[in-house]
Amino acid sequence: MEATSPPMGISFFTFQTLSYTLDIYRGQLAPTQSFRKFLFYVSFFPQLVAGPIVRAKDFLPQIDDPKQPLTEWRDCLWRFSRGFIKKACLADGLGILLVDPIHADLASASPLACWLAVIAYGLQLYLDFSGYSDMAIAIGRLLGFKFPENFNHPYLATSFSDFWKRWHISLSSWLKDYLYISLGGNRRGPTRVQANLMITMLLGGLWHGANWTFVIWGGLNGLFLVMEHRASTMPFIPSILKRLSGRVWVIAGWFGSLVFFRSESCEHALLIFSKLGELQLTHFSSNSYLGFEAYQIFILLFLAMSGHLLASQPNLKLRLSTAPCELRLPLLASVAFWAIHFYPSGQASPFIYFQF
Repeated sequence: MEATSPPMGISFFTFQTLSYTLDIYRGQLAPTQSFRKFLFYVSFFPQLVAGPIVRAKDFLPQIDDPKQPLTEWRDCLWRFSRGFIKKACLADGLGILLVDPIHADLASASPLACWLAVIAYGLQLYLDFSGYSDMAIAIGRLLGFKFPENFNHPYLATSFSDFWKRWHISLSSWLKDYLYISLGGNRRGPTRVQANLMITMLLGGLWHGANWTFVIWGGLNGLFLVMEHRASTMPFIPSILKRLSGRVWVIAGWFGSLVFFRSESCEHALLIFSKLGELQLTHFSSNSYLGFEAYQIFILLFLAMSGHLLASQPNLKLRLSTAPCELRLPLLASVAFWAIHFYPSGQASPFIYFQF
């Protein structure tokens, strides 16, 4: 019998309805007396298939608030366009040009190409998912509803505990409030805390799919959190050194764990790691990656990384947010032009999180 895919976005509206039920059980939310409002909350379309996860206590009160849709259309257009460029230009470009071809023909891929594919997938996943979140938040705001932020420059985190406060915030906070705290949180001693962290991340990995690769990915991130918890009693380390080493630690651990997240099997992931270990200086003399010129890939990587870094600067962000729309849209158009210039025409990729 042919396997069938689950309904799109089923995990996200399941999380939303679970939070509604659990908040009522805990006495944190009064049940709505209107079944129509409940159905509207569950089926509100912008964020339904890939987040952010919106909780009933945040959304239901907004239904009765006076609505003035389209009043912030300029800011919404700016944010939607930014998310669209993240997804359709940068994330899809990295996936189609490098990540997908490498994983499809891993046996003949060079070690340097594998390294670039690992880096590119970390950027692709962020740009794809945060791009969707930007578009969902913009559409919701355009219709008069405010959704929670879902990303906060995660690749600038200085620890994994900091990272999970910045990455997929609506899911990580859901796991913390309804799973980690329910297991006991940090109330029962360090050993129990570490066990709770590991269980939470293992279940978070299993939520992504019934595959050992997702379980290992969740276990690795649980291990990173446990290691940080154990190291929290270490002697004083200068703050600047702690920030720099913390960022290297997060990037190395996260991108390494994503090898399992992207791989179809554990054997596939182990083959990638073996390729990564074969890198030599002579490999940098090659200028061809599966038929594409190297500069195409490096330009997309540069645009992806520089965009993430520049967007984290508060002064620049403030200037952009207060600049006239007539200045902001040409800026986005120029970035889109350069990204599309290196984008293979006639190809498109679905949102990565549509499969979860």
